[in-house]
Amino acid sequence: MTVVRLQENAPWAEHELTSGQAAALAAAELVRIAPGPRPGLWRLRDNGLIGAARIGPRHDPVEVRVRPKTPIDRLLFLLGYARQPRGWRQNTVDAGERPDLVPALAHAFARSAERALRQGVLLGYREREVALPVVRGRIRMVDQVRRRHGLPLPVEVRYDDYTVDIAENQLLLAAAHRLLRLPGVPAEHPEAAPPPAAETGRRDTTRPGKAPARLDAVPP
Repeated sequence: MTVVRLQENAPWAEHELTSGQAAALAAAELVRIAPGPRPGLWRLRDNGLIGAARIGPRHDPVEVRVRPKTPIDRLLFLLGYARQPRGWRQNTVDAGERPDLVPALAHAFARSAERALRQGVLLGYREREVALPVVRGRIRMVDQVRRRHGLPLPVEVRYDDYTVDIAENQLLLAAAHRLLRLPGVPAEHPEAAPPPAAETGRRDTTRPGKAPARLDAVPP
Protein backbone atom coordinates (compact mmCIF):
# COMPACT_ATOMS: atom_id res chain seq x y z
CA MET A 1 0.00 0.00 0.00
CA THR A 2 1.26 3.48 -0.90
CA VAL A 3 1.28 6.06 1.89
CA VAL A 4 1.23 9.77 1.01
CA ARG A 5 2.17 12.19 3.78
CA LEU A 6 1.31 15.86 3.36
CA GLN A 7 1.40 18.95 5.54
CA GLU A 8 -1.45 21.44 5.64
CA ASN A 9 -0.69 24.57 3.57
CA ALA A 10 2.69 23.13 2.56
CA PRO A 11 4.08 23.44 -1.00
CA TRP A 12 3.43 20.83 -3.67
CA ALA A 13 5.07 17.47 -2.96
CA GLU A 14 5.97 14.78 -5.51
CA HIS A 15 4.95 11.14 -5.00
CA GLU A 16 5.15 7.96 -7.06
CA LEU A 17 1.61 6.75 -7.85
CA THR A 18 0.01 4.35 -10.27
CA SER A 19 -2.55 5.66 -12.74
CA GLY A 20 -5.32 3.96 -10.77
CA GLN A 21 -4.22 5.55 -7.52
CA ALA A 22 -3.98 8.98 -9.15
CA ALA A 23 -7.46 8.60 -10.62
CA ALA A 24 -8.88 7.58 -7.25
CA LEU A 25 -7.32 10.59 -5.54
CA ALA A 26 -8.60 12.95 -8.22
CA ALA A 27 -12.12 11.54 -7.95
CA ALA A 28 -12.17 11.75 -4.15
CA GLU A 29 -11.11 15.42 -4.19
CA LEU A 30 -9.46 15.04 -0.81
CA VAL A 31 -6.19 16.47 -2.12
CA ARG A 32 -5.12 18.49 -5.13
CA ILE A 33 -3.23 16.43 -7.67
CA ALA A 34 -1.40 17.33 -10.87
CA PRO A 35 0.94 15.44 -13.27
CA GLY A 36 4.62 15.55 -12.38
CA PRO A 37 7.69 16.01 -14.59
CA ARG A 38 7.67 12.37 -15.71
CA PRO A 39 5.20 9.47 -16.03
CA GLY A 40 4.31 7.88 -12.69
CA LEU A 41 5.33 10.95 -10.71
CA TRP A 42 2.52 13.16 -9.40
CA ARG A 43 2.41 16.46 -7.55
CA LEU A 44 0.11 16.60 -4.55
CA ARG A 45 -1.03 19.22 -2.10
CA ASP A 46 -3.72 19.42 0.58
CA ASN A 47 -7.20 20.56 -0.39
CA GLY A 48 -8.11 22.32 2.83
CA LEU A 49 -8.75 19.07 4.70
CA ILE A 50 -6.73 17.31 7.39
CA GLY A 51 -6.75 13.75 8.65
CA ALA A 52 -6.23 10.34 7.08
CA ALA A 53 -8.13 8.37 4.44
CA ARG A 54 -7.57 5.17 2.49
CA ILE A 55 -8.71 5.45 -1.12
CA GLY A 56 -8.80 3.14 -4.11
CA PRO A 57 -9.44 -0.55 -4.74
CA ARG A 58 -8.49 -3.13 -2.15
CA HIS A 59 -5.65 -4.53 -4.27
CA ASP A 60 -4.07 -1.13 -4.96
CA PRO A 61 -5.05 1.40 -2.25
CA VAL A 62 -3.35 4.67 -1.39
CA GLU A 63 -3.44 6.11 2.11
CA VAL A 64 -3.33 9.89 2.43
CA ARG A 65 -2.31 11.52 5.70
CA VAL A 66 -2.53 15.30 5.95
CA ARG A 67 -0.95 16.66 9.10
CA PRO A 68 -2.56 19.87 10.46
CA LYS A 69 -0.49 23.02 10.85
CA THR A 70 -2.09 23.49 14.28
CA PRO A 71 -0.67 21.21 17.00
CA ILE A 72 -2.95 18.28 17.75
CA ASP A 73 -3.62 19.32 21.35
CA ARG A 74 -4.88 22.72 20.18
CA LEU A 75 -6.86 21.15 17.37
CA LEU A 76 -8.67 18.83 19.79
CA PHE A 77 -9.36 21.81 22.05
CA LEU A 78 -10.92 23.73 19.16
CA LEU A 79 -13.05 20.72 18.15
CA GLY A 80 -14.33 20.18 21.67
CA TYR A 81 -14.90 23.88 22.32
CA ALA A 82 -16.86 24.29 19.10
CA ARG A 83 -19.10 21.35 20.05
CA GLN A 84 -19.88 22.48 23.62
CA PRO A 85 -18.11 25.65 24.84
CA ARG A 86 -19.52 25.55 28.39
CA GLY A 87 -18.76 21.87 28.85
CA TRP A 88 -15.09 22.09 27.83
CA ARG A 89 -12.60 21.20 30.54
CA GLN A 90 -9.15 22.68 30.96
CA ASN A 91 -7.61 19.33 31.98
CA THR A 92 -4.45 18.31 30.17
CA VAL A 93 -4.87 15.25 27.94
CA ASP A 94 -1.78 13.05 27.94
CA ALA A 95 -1.43 12.08 24.30
CA GLY A 96 2.37 11.98 24.38
CA GLU A 97 4.62 13.08 21.54
CA ARG A 98 3.14 11.54 18.40
CA PRO A 99 3.27 13.03 14.93
CA ASP A 100 -0.03 11.57 13.66
CA LEU A 101 -3.57 12.08 14.87
CA VAL A 102 -4.66 8.44 15.10
CA PRO A 103 -1.82 7.26 17.43
CA ALA A 104 -2.36 10.35 19.59
CA LEU A 105 -6.07 9.61 19.92
CA ALA A 106 -5.31 5.96 20.64
CA HIS A 107 -3.02 6.87 23.50
CA ALA A 108 -5.47 9.45 24.88
CA PHE A 109 -8.29 6.87 24.69
CA ALA A 110 -6.16 4.31 26.57
CA ARG A 111 -5.40 6.84 29.30
CA SER A 112 -9.05 7.86 29.61
CA ALA A 113 -10.21 4.23 29.72
CA GLU A 114 -7.66 3.46 32.44
CA ARG A 115 -8.93 6.36 34.55
CA ALA A 116 -12.57 5.41 33.98
CA LEU A 117 -11.93 1.81 35.05
CA ARG A 118 -9.65 2.64 37.98
CA GLN A 119 -12.38 1.85 40.54
CA GLY A 120 -13.54 -1.23 38.65
CA VAL A 121 -15.91 -2.05 35.83
CA LEU A 122 -19.42 -0.59 36.01
CA LEU A 123 -22.05 -3.16 36.97
CA GLY A 124 -25.74 -3.14 36.15
CA TYR A 125 -28.84 -5.32 35.88
CA ARG A 126 -29.85 -7.27 32.78
CA GLU A 127 -32.91 -9.44 32.44
CA ARG A 128 -32.08 -13.01 31.44
CA GLU A 129 -34.27 -15.92 30.37
CA VAL A 130 -32.50 -19.27 30.72
CA ALA A 131 -32.99 -22.88 31.78
CA LEU A 132 -31.37 -23.70 35.14
CA PRO A 133 -31.18 -26.75 37.39
CA VAL A 134 -32.45 -24.59 40.29
CA VAL A 135 -35.13 -21.92 40.63
CA ARG A 136 -33.83 -18.38 40.34
CA GLY A 137 -36.12 -15.42 39.96
CA ARG A 138 -39.50 -16.28 38.41
CA ILE A 139 -40.53 -19.46 36.65
CA ARG A 140 -41.76 -18.98 33.08
CA MET A 141 -44.67 -21.38 33.34
CA VAL A 142 -45.72 -21.23 29.67
CA ASP A 143 -42.18 -22.01 28.48
CA GLN A 144 -41.77 -24.71 31.14
CA VAL A 145 -44.85 -26.57 29.95
CA ARG A 146 -44.12 -26.06 26.24
CA ARG A 147 -40.45 -27.07 26.33
CA ARG A 148 -40.18 -29.58 29.22
CA HIS A 149 -43.49 -31.48 28.77
CA GLY A 150 -44.04 -31.98 32.51
CA LEU A 151 -40.41 -32.62 33.49
CA PRO A 152 -39.38 -30.70 36.62
CA LEU A 153 -35.82 -29.97 35.49
CA PRO A 154 -34.33 -27.89 34.07
CA VAL A 155 -36.48 -24.94 35.08
CA GLU A 156 -37.26 -22.14 32.63
CA VAL A 157 -36.69 -18.96 34.65
CA ARG A 158 -36.45 -15.20 34.26
CA TYR A 159 -34.22 -13.17 36.59
CA ASP A 160 -32.25 -9.92 36.81
CA ASP A 161 -28.51 -10.54 36.65
CA TYR A 162 -26.09 -8.04 38.24
CA THR A 163 -23.31 -8.21 35.66
CA VAL A 164 -20.57 -6.38 33.77
CA ASP A 165 -22.27 -7.27 30.48
CA ILE A 166 -24.09 -3.93 30.13
CA ALA A 167 -24.27 -1.36 27.34
CA GLU A 168 -21.68 1.00 28.83
CA ASN A 169 -18.98 -1.67 29.02
CA GLN A 170 -19.93 -3.09 25.63
CA LEU A 171 -19.46 0.34 24.02
CA LEU A 172 -16.08 0.83 25.68
CA LEU A 173 -14.88 -2.62 24.66
CA ALA A 174 -16.14 -2.21 21.09
CA ALA A 175 -14.39 1.16 20.81
CA ALA A 176 -11.13 -0.38 22.04
CA HIS A 177 -11.27 -3.26 19.54
CA ARG A 178 -12.22 -0.89 16.71
CA LEU A 179 -9.31 1.38 17.57
CA LEU A 180 -6.87 -1.53 17.53
CA ARG A 181 -7.80 -2.27 13.91
CA LEU A 182 -6.99 1.24 12.68
CA PRO A 183 -3.77 1.67 10.69
CA GLY A 184 -0.98 3.51 12.46
CA VAL A 185 -1.84 2.42 16.00
CA PRO A 186 1.33 0.82 17.45
CA ALA A 187 1.05 -2.45 19.31
CA GLU A 188 3.15 -1.32 22.26
CA HIS A 189 4.00 1.91 24.02
CA PRO A 190 7.01 1.31 26.27
CA GLU A 191 6.72 4.80 27.78
CA ALA A 192 3.20 4.15 29.07
CA ALA A 193 2.85 4.61 32.81
CA PRO A 194 2.09 1.48 34.90
CA PRO A 195 -1.64 0.99 35.47
CA PRO A 196 -3.37 0.17 38.77
CA ALA A 197 -3.69 -3.45 39.79
CA ALA A 198 -6.53 -5.34 38.13
CA GLU A 199 -8.50 -8.08 39.81
CA THR A 200 -6.33 -10.80 38.27
CA GLY A 201 -2.97 -9.09 38.72
CA ARG A 202 -1.08 -6.10 37.38
CA ARG A 203 -1.66 -5.67 33.67
CA ASP A 204 -0.90 -2.77 31.36
CA THR A 205 -4.22 -1.10 30.45
CA THR A 206 -2.69 2.09 29.05
CA ARG A 207 -1.23 0.55 25.93
CA PRO A 208 -3.31 1.12 22.81
CA GLY A 209 -2.14 -2.29 21.55
CA LYS A 210 -4.35 -4.00 24.13
CA ALA A 211 -7.97 -3.67 25.17
CA PRO A 212 -8.45 -2.50 28.79
CA ALA A 213 -7.71 -5.44 31.06
CA ARG A 214 -10.69 -4.80 33.33
CA LEU A 215 -13.03 -5.43 30.38
CA ASP A 216 -11.88 -9.04 30.01
CA ALA A 217 -15.11 -10.27 31.63
CA VAL A 218 -17.34 -8.38 29.18
CA PRO A 219 -18.52 -10.64 26.32
CA PRO A 220 -17.53 -9.39 22.84
